[in-house]
Order: sequence, then structure tokens, then C-alpha cells
Amino acid sequence: LGNLLAIGQFVILFYGFYENAKASPEAKIKRIRQVKNKGFSKKEQMLYGDAPLDLLIEDKARKTSKSFRIKSLHADKDLDLAAIVLADAFRNDETLHGYIDTQEGTLSYKNSYVKSVACFNQVLACFDEHHYPETKPACVMACIPVMSKSQEEIRVFTSYEAWVENGFSIPGTDETNFPLPSAELVELGEMKERSIHGLTKKPYILIAHFGADPAHMGKGYGKILLNYIIGLSESKKLPLVLEATTKPNRAHYEKYGFKAVDWVAGNPDWVLMIRNVGKSGPGVV
Repeated sequence: LGNLLAIGQFVILFYGFYENAKASPEAKIKRIRQVKNKGFSKKEQMLYGDAPLDLLIEDKARKTSKSFRIKSLHADKDLDLAAIVLADAFRNDETLHGYIDTQEGTLSYKNSYVKSVACFNQVLACFDEHHYPETKPACVMACIPVMSKSQEEIRVFTSYEAWVENGFSIPGTDETNFPLPSAELVELGEMKERSIHGLTKKPYILIAHFGADPAHMGKGYGKILLNYIIGLSESKKLPLVLEATTKPNRAHYEKYGFKAVDWVAGNPDWVLMIRNVGKSGPGVV
């Protein structure tokens, strides 16, 4: 953003900005820095789990068995690589066009986002075990376990303040020329707040960002991550939540037991999807 932007002028940029009215920017920044510098309390660690994930998975469903490694990422250098994968995966995505139009801006957004939520141990990366750790991740999934009654996991740690604390910037843009999002994008971000879905009163896992390196798409890395997070959801008895903005993506998630429960008025391809516990699909192993 070049210069820091006035909070009031960005209160409707993304879903995170809509939550500014529920907690002051100063309170958010204090909480973000507290966790960044000291980590979570012991009680909070029990809530989220404090053990980094490092899991080796053998996929024997293939003609030739293949080994995958899933890791939760924490180090800045690893999160930088994860952001590159996500930015490349969404290079041609139309959802944010008109708001963040440059690849440099998209990379900054993805980078600040994964660093903002890495404290929850659910920025997950999938690697080919035979090439690990020499290569960047083949696929990345950034999840947020929404466990607290205040739902600060979203209202604080995915806020504009959290992104700025983690380096969010878009060169060449300032408070006088930063474009505002469409009404459709606003509505998409707000759908989780609608009382009809019950998500404001119960814990769940949000799949916030999910994408594969273009060179590795269609090679099973995304399936490995999706099956892992579904297994975690089932074991913890927590529903999974995500947003899809294309018909192919919606159809893909439906195969895994997700159901579209809401959609943007005037743009029915933009949907909120929920996978409740016990909902199987043909893609699940």
C-alpha cells in the first residue's frame, strides 16, 4: 500500500475489514503483537494444539505407490514459499480483479495472510517426499480453527491490522486511489455471519486459502491435503467451511461431502460451502 492506509477508508476492502467495528484497531494490534511475541497461553495452546505437524503419507491407490509429506509451516522463509505457491495458483483468478490487480500485490496479500494465521498450526504444505525439503511446496492449504467464543481467530487474525503487522503492501497504491470491492465480494465475505448457518455460535474449521503450484496440479497433492483436513474435522467433530467462486470448484468440493448453503445474490456461482461431520464423498479415503 506504499503508505499505511486510514482504517476508515479500508473498512470495506475484505471480510477482515468488516470486523473493525467489533474491536478497535488498537485492541487488535495489541492482541496480534502479544501472540506474535509471546505465543498463546497454555489454555489456548490446548485449544489449538501446539505440536507442529510433520506427517508422512503413503498413497497406495496409485499404480505406483507415492509418498507425500504434510507439514505445518511456521518459519518466515517457509511461509514466503507458501505464499508464492498460492499467488501462482490464483494468478488467473478473477475474484479479486479490480482490487488487487498485480501479481506483486497478490503475493503481498497471500504472504501477509499466511503469516497472520500461522500461529494456529494449520498453514499446511504438501511435498513430494522424494524431493523434500529441497523444493517449495507442491500445494498449500491455510486453515483457521475457529474455536473461541469471540471468534477472534477471524475477527482479529484475518483483519487488515493483522495483514499490515505482517507486511501487507501494494506498491503504487495509497489511500486516494485504492479501489473498493464490489457488492458481490462484500456479500461473499459476510455470509459466514448470517445467523441461519449457525457459524457464529459454534466452532468450525475454515479453509481460507487452498491452491497448488501450477506445475503440480492434478498430481494428487490437493487430494492429500483435503483428505487430511477432512479427517481432522471428523476426529475433532468440527464442520469444515469454505467459499467457492466457480462451478468446477463447487462441483469438486461436493464430491468430498461439502454442500452449498448460501450464495451471492446475482452471482450464484459464488457460494458458501459447509461439510458437516459424517458427510462422506467419493474422494475421501
